[in-house]
Amino acid sequence: MKFNIGLVIVFLTLSCSDTNHDENMDKSKIDENTIIRIQKGKELAMKAGNELMANLTLAIAEKGTVNALEFCATKAIDLTDSISNELGAYLRRVSDKNRNLNNAANAQELSYILKAKKTLNSGGDVKPQLTQVGTKSIGYYPIITNSLCMQCHGDPSTEIEEETLRRIDSLYRDDKARGYDVNELRGIWVVEMSHE
Repeated sequence: MKFNIGLVIVFLTLSCSDTNHDENMDKSKIDENTIIRIQKGKELAMKAGNELMANLTLAIAEKGTVNALEFCATKAIDLTDSISNELGAYLRRVSDKNRNLNNAANAQELSYILKAKKTLNSGGDVKPQLTQVGTKSIGYYPIITNSLCMQCHGDPSTEIEEETLRRIDSLYRDDKARGYDVNELRGIWVVEMSHE
């Protein structure tokens, strides 16, 4: 399926990688250094997300959704690693309903994901979380679905085209990343930053 480039630009702006929920945090309850680290992590996640979305957009524009799946399967993790090195932080995307086994959330990440889903389901805004581990800060930033995400992550019987679904099944035997609706938590960006 080919997409209108205007829609693809909207996808970049409002993509599954949107991390704009930290402005709602109660900043009176946290110190200034934590606020700065949360903001830095958000900026890093957004840079990585924008780079991934630019590459995904190009794949969609060239050959449609099936080509985008090829990109996700073969290049997304390597590109994220490259971006991590460039930005001087360790970034990755994880989910409780992962498509790629390498993107499965660990226990701490899963705890945040489950709380975030509960917050979204009750109509609240999901806020990022920052934890300190030794000399590092680890930030969790929500990835919220929009209508364009549904072409690969929506209802398989109504939103994912048959050719796309066949390709997902052939690339990812244990795929759990389907059945989403708009404005659901698809996963999170995990941003690990060293203290300066």
